[in-house]
Amino acid sequence: GINAEYGKQWYQRRVRGLTFIKTTITQKKSHRTSVNNMSVNDIKAVRENWRVFHDDLTATGISVFQELFRLNDSYEDMFRGIRDAGDVTSSNAKLREHSIRVMCSFDSWIIALCDAPVLEGLLVRQGEEHVPRKVFRQHFFGYEEGLNLCYDQTTRRQVQRFGVQRVYDKILALLMKGQNHD
Repeated sequence: GINAEYGKQWYQRRVRGLTFIKTTITQKKSHRTSVNNMSVNDIKAVRENWRVFHDDLTATGISVFQELFRLNDSYEDMFRGIRDAGDVTSSNAKLREHSIRVMCSFDSWIIALCDAPVLEGLLVRQGEEHVPRKVFRQHFFGYEEGLNLCYDQTTRRQVQRFGVQRVYDKILALLMKGQNHD
């Protein structure tokens, strides 16, 4: 049906995007991209780190949200629909649904790192969409912390923090631009 067709189209766009990104990085001669002031090495570090999560975005998203709820009890109130659907475990359909949505958004941002207008469009819109939900800067920082903890637990090694931090700072700046906090 509609979901199968959408999934097929999403996958085809994703493959085209990955091919574009690989070509773009390969063709860059300098260590800095003119697109968004992140170095090619920063982007490579983020993509290498992301590969760990990519094979199972749902499980990663669930782990991140479990960390968020563990770190800050108020998140359970923010995500009342998840809480009302049951325990914050992989058996909670609302948690799985939201995890897929959030992690696929992250995936699209990572794909678009070399395409500044696309990256900005995606992130500004996400920032705008989170205002009515009362999700702001501190919540995005919390998500970063949860993501880092999950990465450390998954790989038993530290993320290449410097490059990853510059990329996440860029993501955060564009989310805040969407919330008119630039």
